[in-house]
Amino acid sequence: MFLLGLFISEISYAQTIPNSNFTEKENNKDTINPTVDKTINILADSSNFKKENSSVPKVFLICDFCDIEFYKNEISHLVFVRDQRLADFTILFRTINTGSGGSEYGLEFTGKNMYEGITVKEKFNSTPNMSQNDIREGLLSALNKGSLHYLIHSPLASQIHYEITGMNNQQPADSIRDKWNLWIFNVNANIFGNGQEYMNNLSLGANFSANRTSEKNLFEAGFWYNNNRSIYKLEGMEPLKYSILSYGIYSQDAISLGKHWAIGYNSGIYSETVSNLKSNFIVAPTVEYNIFPYSEAMKKQFRFNYQLGFSQAHYVDLTYRNRLSDLFLSQSFTARYQLVKNWGNIGMGLGFKHLYDNENFYNLNFSPSITWNILKGLNLSIYGSYSILRDQYFLKLEDVTSTEVITGQIQLKSAFNYFLTMGINYSFGSIYNNVVNVRFRGIN
Repeated sequence: MFLLGLFISEISYAQTIPNSNFTEKENNKDTINPTVDKTINILADSSNFKKENSSVPKVFLICDFCDIEFYKNEISHLVFVRDQRLADFTILFRTINTGSGGSEYGLEFTGKNMYEGITVKEKFNSTPNMSQNDIREGLLSALNKGSLHYLIHSPLASQIHYEITGMNNQQPADSIRDKWNLWIFNVNANIFGNGQEYMNNLSLGANFSANRTSEKNLFEAGFWYNNNRSIYKLEGMEPLKYSILSYGIYSQDAISLGKHWAIGYNSGIYSETVSNLKSNFIVAPTVEYNIFPYSEAMKKQFRFNYQLGFSQAHYVDLTYRNRLSDLFLSQSFTARYQLVKNWGNIGMGLGFKHLYDNENFYNLNFSPSITWNILKGLNLSIYGSYSILRDQYFLKLEDVTSTEVITGQIQLKSAFNYFLTMGINYSFGSIYNNVVNVRFRGIN
C-alpha cells in the first residue's frame, strides 16, 4: 500500500469517489470549497498502481528554473514524461518580481486527453528572506494542490480515501511500463557567430547522450564536439587565424549495491588542442560509498568515490619530456558533501588524482559552496575552487607565443588555478506587497 500526502487548503468532502470516469462539467456538484488549511492524505492499492500504470496521470513540467529531479523524487502518484505531447496535463511555471522584493510564482495546469477542459491555476508567493529550499517546498505544495484536480478525475479516484494518513512516496520508476525501457536519448547541435569589421568568430557544437536510470543501475554514454574558429584582421598586421578544438566519447555505469554502495566504471577517449592532446584514453573501475541512503540525496549526501585504472595519451607536438605518447596507471579519490536546509545549503568537494610516473604527477582540488540565509532578509552566497596542479604532463616542448596564450589556444605551466565568487544581498521593508506591475520594466 502507498499513501499520497497532499497539502491542500480547498476540500469539502472526505469520502471515496465511486466513479473516476467523469468530466468536470458532469460533476459540478462535487465542488471544492475553501475551508481552513488541513493535510489531505490519500490511500491507494499499490499493486493496481504498478500493473495499471496507464491509469496514472502523466505530467510534463514547463519550467526553466525548476529542480525537476526534486519533484520526481517527492511525487510518486504522477508519471513525469519528457515530452508534453505524451502528457495528460501540463504545468507551466511563471515567475515575476513583486513589490516586496520576493517573487510571485504562477502554476497553470492544462488538461489533455481525458482531462481536456480541466484547467487549474495555483500561486505561491515567496518573501525576500526565503531560502531556496523554502521556495522549492512551496512550489511542491502548489503543484500537489493543482494535481489533485486531475487525480480525482482519473481511474485512480476509486482507490482514494481521504480519511487515511501517512505516505510512502518511494514508488520506483522501474515498476512503470515503458516501451523505451527507461532509455532517454538527447541530440543537440548549435552554431554561433559574431563579428566586427576587423574580426569574426564561428563556434560549432554538437553532442549526443544515451541514458538509462533505474533504482538499480545508471548507465550513460555519449559524445561531444566543440570547434571555435576566429580570424582577426588588424591594420599593419598579417591576418591572425586560429581554431580551438575538442571532441570525445564517454561511457559510465553505476550499479547499486543497496542503500549506500555502488560499483561500476568510467571510461572515455577525447582530443583537446588546448592541452596538446591528440587523444587521451581513460578507463577506470569505480566504487562509491554514501554515508546517507541514496534515497535522501536530494536533501543530504556524503559520498566517497575511488577509481583505479589507466590512461594512454598521444600528443599533437612533442612534450617537454620529448615524448609523443605516455601510458599511466592512475587513481583518484573524491569526497563530496551536500546539505539542503531551510537556512540555505552547503556543499563541499575534495578531489585527488595521482598518475604513477617517475615525476609523480598529481592534482588536488578543493571546491566549497554555500548559500546562507543569515537572518531575515540577509543572504550570503559563496562559490569557489582551488586546485594544486602537478599533472601537466602534456605541455609542449617548443616555446609558446604570447598570442597563443592570450587567445586561449594553449596552456602554460602553472602550479595552481582558482576561482571565487561571493555575493551578499539584504532586503528589508514590506513583505506583504504582492502587487505585480510591469510598467516601464525592460525599457532600458
